[in-house]
Amino acid sequence: MNVYARIRKIEDNLLFKRLFDTLMTAELGIDFESVKEWRDFGVDGYSNQSGIVFQLYCPRYPERTALKNYKEKATKDMTTLQEAITNNNWTKPVKRWIFVTPDDLPSEVINHIQVEVARILKITDSSTLTAFNLAPLFLKHSTVQVDFPEIASGIYFDKTPRLQVNFLDNRTYKMIEVFNNGTEDVQDFKIEYDKGVSEWTIWNDHALYQSDNPIMGHPHTCFNLQKGERQYFNNVMNAGGFKIRISAVGVESGKTFVSEVDFPIVGES
Repeated sequence: MNVYARIRKIEDNLLFKRLFDTLMTAELGIDFESVKEWRDFGVDGYSNQSGIVFQLYCPRYPERTALKNYKEKATKDMTTLQEAITNNNWTKPVKRWIFVTPDDLPSEVINHIQVEVARILKITDSSTLTAFNLAPLFLKHSTVQVDFPEIASGIYFDKTPRLQVNFLDNRTYKMIEVFNNGTEDVQDFKIEYDKGVSEWTIWNDHALYQSDNPIMGHPHTCFNLQKGERQYFNNVMNAGGFKIRISAVGVESGKTFVSEVDFPIVGES
């Protein structure tokens, strides 16, 4: 079962609310707000920048929920929001109203929402979010996946080779750090060093492990990096003014990663 199917079959209201809040925060950042007290006003989430009100509905057995239940829920929540507006309990602008639910919605429900939004809230902009929209967000924001084993467990996510290059102090000794922050191990790793004269030198033989003493340690040759591994390369110019070029191939994906990083002289802007 893929991510879309798992989100579509969510029946736990608390899980669905937590998933929605997490994805919206990952996507919109501080622009998205979700306040517990707002639920009394028919608001499960709000985008300050866009004036969007999000309202959730997570029925049990969504695939068997009658269409009238969706329509009644939408109308009830809009009415609750309009009453809050009338009573000045809700003072934020409402420019768009979005109905969020796990299962995909037929046109009958979508049309009902459009009519009711115009009738009750006096606005013309409405939409829906379902598993069809939430699944791509879940895949896009990979950092949230660990918090939802109910959705992510056992699913193969795309493997991507990625290496990060840093110029840093290791025990006060200037070194290059190469960090495998991708989603797979890499092989055929190659690192090249240019002292600023457009002459590249292969630097694989100057590697040190994280635990090695940069002065007393014995360099080794590095051609492979495991996921999460860091390797350090010494004998670079302490003041900067050089370039590093790296490449590697993902062990599982077979994809090639290439990057060139320019480290200017320290103090130059």
